[in-house]
Amino acid sequence: MTRARKAVVTSAFGYLQFGAAIVLGLVVTPMVLQQVDPRAYGLWLAVGELLGYLALADIGVFAVLPWTIAEAEGRRDREEIRVFMTNGVALGVALAAVTPASIAAVWFLAPSVLGLTAADRALVGGPLTILVVASVVSAPLAAFNAALIGLQDVTFVGGTAVARSVLMAGMTVILLARGWGLYALAIGAAVPTVLFAFLNVFRVARTEPSLLGGWPRPSTRHMRRLVSEGVGGWLGGFGWRLSAMSNSLVLAATGRADLIAIYACTSKTTQLLLQLAWIVPDSALVGLIQIHGEGRAARRREITDALLKLYLVLAGGVAILVLAVNPAFVRWWVGAEFFGGAALNLLLAASLIVSSFAHAVAALGSVLGRRLTLGAAGLLQGGAYVLMAFGLVLWLGLEGLVAAAIVSAAITMIPIGLLALTQVADLSPSRVGRDVGVWSWRAIPVLAAAAATGAAAPGVWAPAVASLALGIAYLWLTRSLYVELPIDARYRRLLAAVRLA
Repeated sequence: MTRARKAVVTSAFGYLQFGAAIVLGLVVTPMVLQQVDPRAYGLWLAVGELLGYLALADIGVFAVLPWTIAEAEGRRDREEIRVFMTNGVALGVALAAVTPASIAAVWFLAPSVLGLTAADRALVGGPLTILVVASVVSAPLAAFNAALIGLQDVTFVGGTAVARSVLMAGMTVILLARGWGLYALAIGAAVPTVLFAFLNVFRVARTEPSLLGGWPRPSTRHMRRLVSEGVGGWLGGFGWRLSAMSNSLVLAATGRADLIAIYACTSKTTQLLLQLAWIVPDSALVGLIQIHGEGRAARRREITDALLKLYLVLAGGVAILVLAVNPAFVRWWVGAEFFGGAALNLLLAASLIVSSFAHAVAALGSVLGRRLTLGAAGLLQGGAYVLMAFGLVLWLGLEGLVAAAIVSAAITMIPIGLLALTQVADLSPSRVGRDVGVWSWRAIPVLAAAAATGAAAPGVWAPAVASLALGIAYLWLTRSLYVELPIDARYRRLLAAVRLA
């Protein structure tokens, strides 16, 4: 299977997982809002964001481990892969050991930070414990999933990801229907996580048994190497959490916990579609780093340029859906009282495009070796977001959250990331700027029409049909930006038949 086809297979499974996530969001959120007080649900989301910060205690090792394994695979160095795996497992054991103490410390600080009452603590304490136990059990096994991703075992990795999402949705819905409340959310997340962590171990043992034999003893030298590789990703991950996963914390800390559920419902579609825009180009990153490991500079430059344009084109496509469909969809889904308004929706669509471009330069540059630089840029972006968000929320309300995300990415990650990427991939800055200009000139009229549709169209079906027509127009207008993608000849003939390639 070629790398291009592996990327397609990975993307296909990604979309299946995305579909499962949509079902989970559509079904579970209304059930939670019916069974749990909106304030309690908002506090649960805030506690979940705190857990996300604690997950960064791995110092980025498990985020970058698939890339380092893929680069070693590109050099056909199996001994180096074994070194990465044994030291990754050792670091996972250390992470599992410190997690409970870290959670306990945060739990004692949570009342003062989030304003939790004794009743609030009793409500979220039990479900939180379940998530902590699952994290402790699965942490040492994360290296096996990293190995499967780095070796591009795409069918298994994608299939199990979809199965995990389906199992999570099924368990959560069943337990919610039986009145388990927040425990349904915790158990639905914890059980599939542990189950599939062990399944990854069995897969490696069956398909790559040579990687389980002759493991060197973990050493501080090799652990330092892994940490040094991961620290850039860790900085970027921490910054990403600051900018993308602190919304509930900011609202709670500014005394606007009542707005958390409204923001969560209004932005739900945007968050899902953001992942939709990234699935295809993200699926090609492992193949790109293997090419980088092989030292093929011309091919690396060609694929990097194509992926950068693909991120931009897909982001514009999903922004059309947000602008045209999201207002009517949210009102139909959970009620008009949980829709934050047209201005918030417009800012969410703009944030989707800006965040996608920032993610593109960060992901591509990190894959090609500028992890520390781009990690520091991500941390700078996150810090700028938090500083601006507190002030803008007090001034503008929910719109201030999204405005802070847009501005922080535009003044930090995008300029720093573009500079790093053009250097490491041998891309011309003028060429990138020209591509962005071409996209803007052709996309903005369609996006404006989508915004007008969302503001005026009644019901759900009318804007949905209109968004389909706008999407076809957008696909036609931007075809020059994706015509050079390494598309399989059979599919290229189909695109050529309708003059898209």
